[in-house]
Amino acid sequence: MKRVIWVVLLAAIVGYNYFGELVAINDGAGWDGVIYRDMVLHIEDYFFAGGINKYHMHRFLPFAVVHFAMKWLSVPLCDTYIYKVSAMLNIVYLAVAVVCFFRLSRLMKWKPATEAMAFACAFFNFHVLKYMGYYPLLTDMMTLMLSYMAAFYYFRGRMANRLSDRMLLIAVGIVSLTVWPVLSMVVLLLLALPALRLRQGGEALPAAAVSGGLFYSTWQRFWRWGMVLWSPLFFLAYVVFRVHYRGVDTFRGLFVMRPALHVGLLVVAAAVWMAFVWRATKPLNIDWRPAFQEIFKRKSLTRISAMCLVFVLLYKAVEAFGGPSEFSFYYQLVQMSQFPLTDILIFLETHALYLGLFFMLTVLCWPSICRQAATRYGLPMYVLLLFALFFVADIETRKLTAFFPFMLVLLMNEMDSKPLRPWAVWLFVAVQLTMSCFWWHINVPGISQAFLTYEVDVYMQFPAQRYFMFQGPWQGHQTYLLFLAIELLLLAFIVVFHRQRIWYER
Repeated sequence: MKRVIWVVLLAAIVGYNYFGELVAINDGAGWDGVIYRDMVLHIEDYFFAGGINKYHMHRFLPFAVVHFAMKWLSVPLCDTYIYKVSAMLNIVYLAVAVVCFFRLSRLMKWKPATEAMAFACAFFNFHVLKYMGYYPLLTDMMTLMLSYMAAFYYFRGRMANRLSDRMLLIAVGIVSLTVWPVLSMVVLLLLALPALRLRQGGEALPAAAVSGGLFYSTWQRFWRWGMVLWSPLFFLAYVVFRVHYRGVDTFRGLFVMRPALHVGLLVVAAAVWMAFVWRATKPLNIDWRPAFQEIFKRKSLTRISAMCLVFVLLYKAVEAFGGPSEFSFYYQLVQMSQFPLTDILIFLETHALYLGLFFMLTVLCWPSICRQAATRYGLPMYVLLLFALFFVADIETRKLTAFFPFMLVLLMNEMDSKPLRPWAVWLFVAVQLTMSCFWWHINVPGISQAFLTYEVDVYMQFPAQRYFMFQGPWQGHQTYLLFLAIELLLLAFIVVFHRQRIWYER
């Protein structure tokens, strides 16, 4: 009965929002959506003629599905129907994700209270309830579906040791190369790395166990300091490049998108970022000796090398018919390195705004999540956490979709051990629904004109902020302060109620 309640509630909100207001620019196509709309209209002509660039060849599948669905159903290929068919297909993808979620829940044997919290985390957020209806012409919902499929096949395959699940996981990884390549990378590391359970403890372990010699202790310090310092050092290198080779002489000119307000704030934000990452990597310290011993076995090296080679070949094969692309991994790293330095804790605030209590609980339960990943699921899940922590720097949360289901499983396994009171679960769902902003009306007078400016400074002010407040790279500084205060207050309540055991049965 509770499952019925959650699904009906989800369906009601989705049905209302997915056929309501559309992004108020380019006749509802949005920004990237202009390219995707063009793909829907002409994909048969473009595909083999270089009409799709190499970057978008890795995202063409959802729009090929829209095109052929409209063609087979004899629906006119025009803007109005493209958005409606895209919205309906997004609902189909969401329904498949929900099915995968419930199968995951049954596999993990979560209690009904845990399942309710997990369902709220997974689907009662801005991404699902509002964003995919407001901006339907994106790859995001198919990515979410494939991510839940990948999580289900991985965990079931690991628990039952079924070859069929590994094959299905491989299939998901291959399909993801035409939807969202980051998910393919996640699948690659899950399949390629040996499923070795790790001993946690890091510096708490005896020196011989932790390091096993100078190499292991040096490696442990190297990767941890690398995680801590990469963002400020990458940004510093970019500043030197911009000043000495591009002649930039303004503080604003040092930033690609969202700028810091002044140098002092940038320095403090950088210090807070480094302190956060240092703290977050502490529970990820492990005994590296058995991990390296297993990785460098001939069998493991052969498997890793073969899978990496196949991944690269498939990645390049998808681009075979693609035209020239301006996409640059370096440019993406430049953006990521800057974002955490533009405001204090913005790398937590934006994700919490987008995902709600899901992200907050992940932060609070991080040590337990790390322990579970290392000791229960082993090296692949441990490396996945390292990647997720690295991508936290990118404050456009939708880019982290490939990690959501795996993080959710680890988080809810931890929550399943807690004897929560029934009212606490209902309160959790209500707060998560409220934070999803499904009720928020975005299109107001003047917003179309603001969108058409294509100016970051305009996007960081209202009325454009009614949409861009949820997109970290364009979030305004005042909006950031408001939501950071709300989120810190919520975190304080959660922590106090936890310590006083108010949430729990006595």
